[in-house]
Amino acid sequence: MTTKILRIMFLPILATFVLAGCAADGQKYTRTIAVSSTPSGAEIVVNGMPVAKTPLAIEVEATKSGHFINRFEIIARPLNDAEGQYIQVKSFAPYSTKDAAKIPEKIEFDMRANPRAN
Repeated sequence: MTTKILRIMFLPILATFVLAGCAADGQKYTRTIAVSSTPSGAEIVVNGMPVAKTPLAIEVEATKSGHFINRFEIIARPLNDAEGQYIQVKSFAPYSTKDAAKIPEKIEFDMRANPRAN
């Protein structure tokens, strides 16, 4: 009886890990995004984790068709709260949503543009 319960619980959990961890054909795909800013040197934060300063290249997990697997948010912060520069945010929806986003080859931030001016 206990073995049957364990099998019932274990198989769906195992399937979830297998499906989440690799593509249907067994390969993992990545894409590289070139990130730049005007002026250069903006601090980049990806999904809440500080990464580096611009310019840089970021490698992300992708679907075979080149979409983001997970939600992806990239923030550019001006160095030392430079006057006349603004924090910029770009978010991308994952493949599993109707607003799925293809991974761009490059992302450019204009730190001088006021995002509230639009």
